[in-house]
Amino acid sequence: MARAGDAALKVAICDQDDAAREWYARLLGELARKHGIALELMQLRNVNGILFHAADKHFAELLLLEIWFPGPSGLEAARQARSLGFHGEIVFLTASRSVADILAGYDVDALHYIIKGETPAEKIEEILLRAHAAAQQAAQNYVLFASASEWVNIAVRSIRYLEIYKKLCTVYYDDKSFEFYAPSLEGIEKQLDGLGFVRIHRSYLVALEEIRSLSYTELATRGGKTLPVGRTYYQNVRRALERFAQTTGWQTSPGTSDD
Repeated sequence: MARAGDAALKVAICDQDDAAREWYARLLGELARKHGIALELMQLRNVNGILFHAADKHFAELLLLEIWFPGPSGLEAARQARSLGFHGEIVFLTASRSVADILAGYDVDALHYIIKGETPAEKIEEILLRAHAAAQQAAQNYVLFASASEWVNIAVRSIRYLEIYKKLCTVYYDDKSFEFYAPSLEGIEKQLDGLGFVRIHRSYLVALEEIRSLSYTELATRGGKTLPVGRTYYQNVRRALERFAQTTGWQTSPGTSDD
């Protein structure tokens, strides 16, 4: 029985083999019941489903993804999903024991890989538990913001960026926003230190995974906004993005302006 109060672990299984998808869905269901974990399962037959859902970076906390597909491969789909901001755990499914295939998976920060017909259920159980622990840890990261009349507890991973203008601060998260008064962004920047945010301007603090492209004077967000980049912040933003890219597969697009 799932523990009361625990959010369901969102799991997506992407494999063109119907029988394989059903087998992994059944096994994960049995393992989840054994450990009292609630599951929300999604089955996808091709990588187009991954790319369709990846813009919603919370669509799955564990993605089981077949490597070999006609057209875009599972590896390519994983890279594109990461570049769109998907931060769930990725586990590759493969019938191949090729070291090259396995190592390539880690370029997109894959949690593990499963060799079809060989990886034992005990290892899959371990993978499920690791993904569940990671999801629980992520769910514990909240920041409390307060205005004169309202308090809002916001999940860190849902925050896109913060903006301050004449001490009125706005936090943009999911498709919502919340306004409150703050003397500056420094205090909030310290609160979010180490949680994937970077200061890009005296008036803006942005989630790294929200950045789509960067130039010397501005950046584009995945939500379609264009934000200014301060001259004194550019090099730090670029270094932060390069570190982020090494672990997530984010593709940097720095500008070439001489400004």
